[in-house]
Amino acid sequence: MTATDLPVGDYFLIPNGVLHFLEPDPGTCSFDISWSGPVTDRSPVTAPDGSAGDLLMCEATMQWSAHTASGFHFETDPNAPTTSVFAQLGRVRNGSF
Repeated sequence: MTATDLPVGDYFLIPNGVLHFLEPDPGTCSFDISWSGPVTDRSPVTAPDGSAGDLLMCEATMQWSAHTASGFHFETDPNAPTTSVFAQLGRVRNGSF
């Protein structure tokens, strides 16, 4: 999954991110996530009621960057992509869509 220059807002603090006391600092983020094997688990989705699907437990590596209008910048090391502790990939149907 890849996104480039996705518009995001930096809300500075978790309470502001939830309650929106202050306007966010506009920014963008870009990421690239790659899922790979081995598949260590295959699980059906059964909850909440009315949901169905399958989830695969596997590995993922990702690269991430973010920039805000006020100058904040974060970027993972492009020479050492971040590896997740676990990753799930799947398809879920909840009956609403």
